This record gives sequence, C-alpha cells and structure tokens, in this order.
Amino acid sequence: MTDTQQFALIFLGIPALVPFVVLIVASVEWAVAKVETAAARYQDRLVGRRIQNTATSFRQRDQQDFRRWLSSRTHVDLSNSSVDEELVAAQQQSDTIRVLVEQEVPKTILRCNDTHRLMARTTGAFHLSEIAYEPECYESRTQTIWLLTHTVEFLQAYPLRYEDSRLLHNSILLRKQALATCRSCPYIQLPAHNLPPLCPTAELVKGRSITS
Repeated sequence: MTDTQQFALIFLGIPALVPFVVLIVASVEWAVAKVETAAARYQDRLVGRRIQNTATSFRQRDQQDFRRWLSSRTHVDLSNSSVDEELVAAQQQSDTIRVLVEQEVPKTILRCNDTHRLMARTTGAFHLSEIAYEPECYESRTQTIWLLTHTVEFLQAYPLRYEDSRLLHNSILLRKQALATCRSCPYIQLPAHNLPPLCPTAELVKGRSITS
C-alpha cells in the first residue's frame, strides 16, 4: 500500500469513526443517567418508607401516651385495649368518655384561656401575639390541641356513638369547632386592651354547648 493510499485511508476513516465514537459515548452517558435515575428513585422510596415507618411509630407511641394519661384520670385500664366490646359491655367506655368530655377537656381549655390572660396582664402586653410563644402559653395551646385531637379520635372510634345523641353532639362540636378553632387560635390575634374574657373554644365549653 502506497503512502498516498494510507493517507487516504486515514483521512477518510477518521471522519467515519467520529460518529461511531460519539454514538458509543452517548450510549454510555444514557445508560449512566438511567442507572443514576433508578438509584435516586430507589433511594427516594427507601427514605419515604423510613419516614412513613417513623411517623407510624410516633403515632402509635403518642396514642399509647394518651391512653396512659386517660387511664390515670379515669382509673380505667386502657393499656391493652382500643374501643372494644369488653369495655362497652362493662360500661367502662362510657364512664371514660364522660370524664374526658365533661371534665378533662373543659378544664384544659379553660386553663389555656386563663394562662394567656394571666401572661398578658403580667407582662403588660399590648397584643396577645407578643406573648403567644411564651413557654407557658405555647405549651398550654399545644396540650389543648393534643387532648382535643385524641379526644375526637377516641369518640369517633366508639361503636355506639350514633346511638347516643348527646355523645354525637359533643363529638361533632369538638371536631368541627373546638379542634378546628384551637389549631388556628384566634385569641392570640387580639389586642390585650379589648380582650374578651373567654376565647371561642372556652365559650363553647363554658356556655355548655358541650353537653353533660
């Protein structure tokens, strides 16, 4: 093969080889991108599953804490039971609900109301937003929402709720008014100089909209 022929082969072969190399590089990059995407999706699913498991575990522990707290208030052992037939048959569930709705919920709501009023007077605040995140105020709102959330769930799980008009009335008011209001507390949006004695939820329980 002459020098001219070799030169022509190289001259013509290199351009023909370039698209082939580009195709190989592009194919490799596409494969790498696919692998990275699949790995990212798998990682996202794994993280999501862990978050879901953690949330479920927290929820179960929180429910257990609520049952222990409720047991200490009503002297009824709820540690190994949900709203089951045994409790209903023994009338323990109705007694527990009565204490919860007629005593513990109103007491917690009124204490929250009084805590905010006391803090406003003590600090001389012009607006309740100034004292909204004082430890005592924030904790009282958190405790109230916690109790109302579990109370609503507890009542909704009670199998005879629809057979007791008073209980049905209370469960609706607690879920649609008390809990909804406390989650977006309107009391801390008011000026201190014109503060009503009761927040909307305190009015609900003090005015006996919650029936006993």
